[in-house]
Amino acid sequence: MADDLILKTDKKPTMFNPESKIGLWAGFLLAATTAIGFTPIGFLTMAAAMVAGGFLGKIRMAREESQGKRISEHYNPLNLHTVDATLSGATAGAAISVLLAGFGFEIPLIAGIATMIGGGALGAFLGAKIGEKYHAAEYEQAKTQTIVRNISRTVSPEAGQAMEYAMEHQKEWAQDVTKDRMLADAQQRVH
Repeated sequence: MADDLILKTDKKPTMFNPESKIGLWAGFLLAATTAIGFTPIGFLTMAAAMVAGGFLGKIRMAREESQGKRISEHYNPLNLHTVDATLSGATAGAAISVLLAGFGFEIPLIAGIATMIGGGALGAFLGAKIGEKYHAAEYEQAKTQTIVRNISRTVSPEAGQAMEYAMEHQKEWAQDVTKDRMLADAQQRVH
């Protein structure tokens, strides 16, 4: 099993992050599905959930800025993208039910709940797919950063910068250089 890689990020910590959006969706669902409703207390609940989520997200972003983001080789479908999309889908389902009821359609409670659950399930599926693509891109970026860090540490910072440039802009060249180097090392070991 491979070790986790560290991805250095340049994102500055902010209160407007995925966790704040998740907090907003959760607050909205809480207000929409309870007796709180869309009263001043309901809107305060949404705002408080958004601020709490934003605060937690800012702490995560500050940690990732200072220590880097740990990226595993294996994708975990339970991630921020999945949670965000699940809550977004459930919120959309609840909003559709509320709008239809507002237009005079008599919607049984079970149909409203089913719409909310269906929206959440669709959101979870789509969010997991989006998260998988982000994970793959972040893992490749973390691999590149790890290679560059090792070359910079063992050879020279300039060699690391040159390899980073080659890996980002001239992928075929970098692969050829790596293959040639591995072949030369293997031939030296044989002789």
